[in-house]
Amino acid sequence: MKQLFTFIVAIVLIVPAWAQSPQMISYQALIRDSQDALVADAQIGIQISILQGSANGEVVYTETHSPTTNANGLVTLEIGNGTSSGDFSDINWAEGKYFIKTETDPAGGTDYTITGTSQLLSVPYALHAGTADSLSGSLPETDPLFSASAASGITESDTSAWNKKLDQEMDGDPENEMQSFSVSGTGDTLFLSKSNYVIVPGISEANSGGDGGSGDLAPLHEPALEIQFDDDPYNHNMHIASDGDHYYTVNGGDYQYGRINKYTLAGEFVATYDIDLDFRSIMYNPSDGYFYGCGFEADWNERNIYKITSIEEGTFERLYTNLYDYEQASTAMSSDGQFIYAFDSGTLKKYRLSDGELVETLTGFNHGSGNYGGDGAVAVDPDYIYTWDASSRTVYVYDHSGSLQQTMALKHGDNGHSLSFVDGYLFVSVDGDYSTGTWYGYNIRKPLSPAQPISVESTPKQERAGTREKPEEDSSQK
Repeated sequence: MKQLFTFIVAIVLIVPAWAQSPQMISYQALIRDSQDALVADAQIGIQISILQGSANGEVVYTETHSPTTNANGLVTLEIGNGTSSGDFSDINWAEGKYFIKTETDPAGGTDYTITGTSQLLSVPYALHAGTADSLSGSLPETDPLFSASAASGITESDTSAWNKKLDQEMDGDPENEMQSFSVSGTGDTLFLSKSNYVIVPGISEANSGGDGGSGDLAPLHEPALEIQFDDDPYNHNMHIASDGDHYYTVNGGDYQYGRINKYTLAGEFVATYDIDLDFRSIMYNPSDGYFYGCGFEADWNERNIYKITSIEEGTFERLYTNLYDYEQASTAMSSDGQFIYAFDSGTLKKYRLSDGELVETLTGFNHGSGNYGGDGAVAVDPDYIYTWDASSRTVYVYDHSGSLQQTMALKHGDNGHSLSFVDGYLFVSVDGDYSTGTWYGYNIRKPLSPAQPISVESTPKQERAGTREKPEEDSSQK
């Protein structure tokens, strides 16, 4: 006999089966007679047998068909849908290999003269998945890794309590897992107190950059104290700045005892440097890498801007004399180092650093009373302008057009000069007043972290070089 040449497409048919795998396999074959000629447009007889174990194995199922070939000699039928005395669904596909044997009578009868046998591969074994429809009870767990894990002890009753409160308090604090929900003053940001935030676009300029803003900073949120450290200023804790690697604080009260203290970003003391300036502010200019300051030398009535040429050596040069109006103003610098901001009892003036030219004046800002109340303090970032009332520890937040956006309440701070915006933190100080003071850094722009605030122990007082004695406090400075 001449062997039948076929190619088989064995897939599970997609037909309704009422939640069971369909018990049929699609089958196609190209029919040729014993002379190798295509048998086209003719009714033929086919017997299909399923053999177990090998090509000559036990016949576990047999069925017959009488299909008609097409013009190309191709015949299509469905195994499991023929004439049979058996039940195709009784085949246990999990037991060993299976082969399909086809026998063909080109004349349409049962005188099968053309035979072919091939192994059934993976696709028909999708029928085996149908056995899962009828499984009942439980299967034994045989994976030793799972059995040794904590997951092996999870029961059905456990899964029903995933979102319920613990029956027993584990860490001694029944409320530390609780979080409060809040909305920013601008109404554009939703916060969880111990988690993150989500911005609601299009509500305010807080997330669109505002006038002169960058638009790429985190939005405002209620102040979160993230860093505090003690500072021995020798007189008053005036102001703070950072070059991104360290914090630098300056004092005020007497130019003969001017001091710059250097700290790590964790608030650890590094060094102290003498400089003959009576500071009201210190500012870092990223465009040239120098620190700048405002204040005076011997004449308290001057209103000067200085470039600090060397912190370590205490050298500086005076850039402008009597540039701004209020001698007790604590100036701020724009984040790009191009402008100086000076504040005087509700009026803000913006000067170009390169030539000292006044470029803008804004009025109507809230403030505290007197220089130690904050009537000369201002801080800026790319999107906001900050003033404050130190007596009530209230911060006022404005956009760069001078429109009030919100207010913030701080828990610490009393030195009106000290308001500073540094590396995403709003800093204020509790005045050392010729003793040790403390700086407090509030996170108002960066994403909130669940980490505890950094707190550094009091820095030992550093004696200055030379034999100068500590002066008596001059009350006129307050």
